[in-house]
Amino acid sequence: MRRELLALVILFGAGCSSSSTPDASVLDSSGPPIADAAIRPDAAVVPNEDATPRPDALPGQDATADDDAATTPNDDAAVANNPDAMPIDPCGPVPRAQGVDRLGTALTAWLARCNPELSVAEATLLATGYAATQRGPFDDLALTYDPTAGGRCGCAIEAAPCDTLGMIKAVPSCERVFVGTATIGDLCNGDYFCGENQYCGQGRVEVSGGGGPLPICVGFCLPLIEPGGDCSDSNARCTPGYYCDFTQQAGICEPKALLGEDCSESPCVGDREDVLIFPPNYCRFTKSGATCEARGRGPSGDCIFESCHDLYTCQQDSTCTLDPGLGQACTLSIDVVTPDFDQRQQLILDSFRACRVDHLSYCTQTGTTTGDGTCVVPPATGQACGIGAGLVPYCLHGSYCDGIDSQTLADITAVCSPGLTVTSTCTFDFISGGLNDQCAGNSYCTAIPTPKGAFETRCVEMCFANGSRT
Repeated sequence: MRRELLALVILFGAGCSSSSTPDASVLDSSGPPIADAAIRPDAAVVPNEDATPRPDALPGQDATADDDAATTPNDDAAVANNPDAMPIDPCGPVPRAQGVDRLGTALTAWLARCNPELSVAEATLLATGYAATQRGPFDDLALTYDPTAGGRCGCAIEAAPCDTLGMIKAVPSCERVFVGTATIGDLCNGDYFCGENQYCGQGRVEVSGGGGPLPICVGFCLPLIEPGGDCSDSNARCTPGYYCDFTQQAGICEPKALLGEDCSESPCVGDREDVLIFPPNYCRFTKSGATCEARGRGPSGDCIFESCHDLYTCQQDSTCTLDPGLGQACTLSIDVVTPDFDQRQQLILDSFRACRVDHLSYCTQTGTTTGDGTCVVPPATGQACGIGAGLVPYCLHGSYCDGIDSQTLADITAVCSPGLTVTSTCTFDFISGGLNDQCAGNSYCTAIPTPKGAFETRCVEMCFANGSRT
């Protein structure tokens, strides 16, 4: 999880629209504790393990519950005696204005089912944060929206396999939520702007701006190849659960290796690129070969690099130990009353990795020394941030902690300010692994050469090699 941290932070700022950013109010940690929040009843769809196959099952996967099975049966007698007991179809039509919220509850249910270690607060925080970045197509009225498909998409996400939900549009029910009109090669602002069996891949181009050329991201509709299809084109991408096999004369989309199968020549289903967050599987290489295995979620006794699930840490005794969650006590290796610069720097780096939901929780000092802390949600725009006991030195994505002196790392109480727009002049973030970057959305602060041979720092869009993860 530690290596994937920045990528996931950027993911939360990417979404369907490269210009969209998370709504800070969705993740606002002010007011009632989020731990008291409840998942909507229509999101509490738990798939039947013994369910028969259904059309919405992801390619190459065992199907889960049928859409109709998720509908609460109508008890005529109960309804007659109590009109308020009228059942609500959780897979029924979803108005366009409620689409982002429904996506959030669906992802919350999926995360909680696939990662039972998460608290309701953590699953909700992660899911609503991602859903907020998907607002682009819902706000673009030029795209035709299908409320019926929106309802079925929510249920399909809730029942999706834990090892292949890496691209929402690739779920059959979800592909029909919007009708994209762009064709292959056309410009796009997210997967849903493209046609059927297409995705929006990103490329970097340079435009004039400021003192010199500025790199920006541009989306192009590219083919999403179905199982058995030709993926020889360098821009082609196989549907989740499949990979481009070049052992034949032409590249063919073949199924990835399943748990227990050999992965010496094939990637595993459920590894990094297949799952939106918390990939459950990996390819384990040993002297006798390579096999797809589940990441460790307990005292396995033989964990190695990357073999523990992202919610766990491989300890020195080779066991996978669950990291502390929101509201739980966390312990840091540097335990002093007044840290010097080097100690403070290490504490900041360790503190945002000490809790199990890395970038959405932080181990802040709550005891008398730096080693005694509690995992808390980072502040949002307008809330207090900073360095010192009870503070967090970065803010939820879309804002930054304005006022921290990265040269001294002195104690300071500051305020989270809105992130800077693309092409704005910015200052490098030297703390928290880039989490306190001043640039908002899908952008970061970098040095841009000027015509006179000097450099200036500006916010530049981040591109993803494999397209937007929507």
